[in-house]
Amino acid sequence: MARPGALTAFALLLVALLGVTPAMATGAVVDAHAEVAAALFAASATQAAAEKSADARIAAQRAQIVALAAKVKAGQAKQAELTAAEDGFVAELAAKDRAYAEAIDAFRGAVIHITDTPEGAAALKEFNDGDEAGAIKIIGQLDDARDAALQKATDIQKAVGRRDQAQLALEAHYRDKVDAATVIGLYEQVVRLDPGVYLDWVQLSRLYMATGRLTEAREASEAAVKTATADYDRAIALAGLSDVRAAQGDLDGSREATSQTLIIMERLIAAAPDDFQLHRDYAISLQKAADRLRANADLGPAAEAYRQSLTVMLQFQQSHALTPLQQGAAENTVITGLLELGRILTKLGNLAVARQCYDLALVGAREMLGLNPDNIESQALLAAALDWRGEVMTAQGDLGGARADHEEQIELLRRMTAADASDVTRALDLAGALIRLGALDRRQGDLPGAMKLYQEALTLGQRVAAADPANARAEHTVAAALVNEGEIFSRQNDLPSAKSTIGQSLVILARLSGADPADAQDYADLATASLMLGDALERGGEHAQAHLAYATSLPIYRRLVAKSGVDRSFQSALAAALVDDGEALFAAGDAAGARKEEMEALPILQHHAAGDAADVDAQRLLAVALSDLARIGGAGVGWTEAVAQWQAIDHQGQLKAEDRHFLTEAIQQAGVAKTP
Repeated sequence: MARPGALTAFALLLVALLGVTPAMATGAVVDAHAEVAAALFAASATQAAAEKSADARIAAQRAQIVALAAKVKAGQAKQAELTAAEDGFVAELAAKDRAYAEAIDAFRGAVIHITDTPEGAAALKEFNDGDEAGAIKIIGQLDDARDAALQKATDIQKAVGRRDQAQLALEAHYRDKVDAATVIGLYEQVVRLDPGVYLDWVQLSRLYMATGRLTEAREASEAAVKTATADYDRAIALAGLSDVRAAQGDLDGSREATSQTLIIMERLIAAAPDDFQLHRDYAISLQKAADRLRANADLGPAAEAYRQSLTVMLQFQQSHALTPLQQGAAENTVITGLLELGRILTKLGNLAVARQCYDLALVGAREMLGLNPDNIESQALLAAALDWRGEVMTAQGDLGGARADHEEQIELLRRMTAADASDVTRALDLAGALIRLGALDRRQGDLPGAMKLYQEALTLGQRVAAADPANARAEHTVAAALVNEGEIFSRQNDLPSAKSTIGQSLVILARLSGADPADAQDYADLATASLMLGDALERGGEHAQAHLAYATSLPIYRRLVAKSGVDRSFQSALAAALVDDGEALFAAGDAAGARKEEMEALPILQHHAAGDAADVDAQRLLAVALSDLARIGGAGVGWTEAVAQWQAIDHQGQLKAEDRHFLTEAIQQAGVAKTP
């Protein structure tokens, strides 16, 4: 006789279920537990699983239970002993065979439901006793139980093949050979058939995130948390949930999930000091914790968390012999850590060290991509390194280097986006890069070129936002593109268009900042848009209205500076708003108010300019403030100080053509002041 395989086991479930239980006197109270245990033991699924196991000990236990049942029927043994033996047998089989466990759980639910009433328990006893005629009234329910068990077991087996296909497709996606939508479809089939595997939900959530389907991503990540049983599995699921919550703008919820992840990871690595994957996951969790701290303007703790992440990974690399695959994964984590640490250092005003971080990250990203040119993670790392280094180069006045980095980044992102149009993360990355290159064009006087880039970025952001209104990043992209378009309109003296586009941006940013009060960047963006509106109004000669716009941004910047303490970007933004407001007040005839605003900005600007001679923006803004205060008078600042600052910028080769009139004015006024 052929050995029963999985298919035979499933076929056996189509046979009517039989039971072997002791006879009881008519009128005796039915022991529902005993009848359920008997039905589960005698179920064809149980018998098939026992045969499938080919385990001599299991076969011996089954024979002992059959013998014990005969003794109970003869009054030579107790029913409780038999019930316990049957329960134990089923539990042991379930622990060995997940498909059987799912099938028998479904059947157990049905027969327990049958015994909810005395009549049902009695009917189940009749069935177990072999009196099908007496049990005919419950056969329908037993059929349902049998069908549910068969379907569950069949679905789990089907899911195995579908899962293999989905995993292979995911690997092809990482090589940029299969689009995300195709892989999503495969994983959706898997979780429909077998929703009990946490990792399927994790992968599906990541894919939903990449394609901008954040609501579905959150549902999938929550399912992953619910189905994860082991500590490590739960930590990975929680990390995914943290990412989705952050993408939706729920920073408090994201921090909570990250905190739970770290607690689990710290416990696990303490118990397994040589486990590479645990240490890498811990390093990544520290990076995510730092991301949330940075978003809340807690820069000191964020920098420390990034440092810890790098230390964990670098020390493990130095103390362990890694496989080539592990070495690549470690390098990936270190590169990401360097990029994020560079962003913090930039905010702290340490541009030189930030540049070093980006240079190192860029070298590593190029090496990684050289080893695996089709890997999208390596491509994304290279794009990010080019992006952030380009930003620092711009701040340092290296506009040629910044342009080269941003143009290379955009070329790479265009290829990535074309390869998978369903991946909205790539589309939003491209939009961000276009906005930054547009800012460089605007800075160098190419307003039509900048506008073209902003419009392309706006189209990309609007497409993603329309498909997923919950995507906070898409809305940020739309707002950023609009406010930058407004700046172009303002410089082209099209005040109505400037007001309209910046106004649209303000509406979006007000909604985002109201939705998540913990996100400092939301408020910073809102203040920046108000500042841009003030600039447009000032160019249009509406000095009083410009002052109101600046006055809206100032309290936000002051709160952000007070909260972060060390974020140089917030300090610089506050100083810029004060200088702009001072100019608006002076133009409106309020010299005292103008002097007050400019004098508040002056020590900030002097500190920044003294701290980093290579920070061109800080040097220029200080020069503007000195010229303003000399012009206003009564502040103890003379034109000679303004001349010295403008000439220092000119000697560095950083004086823009549009700013040369400031130097000319300062020299002329300084000469007038010296004339008796």
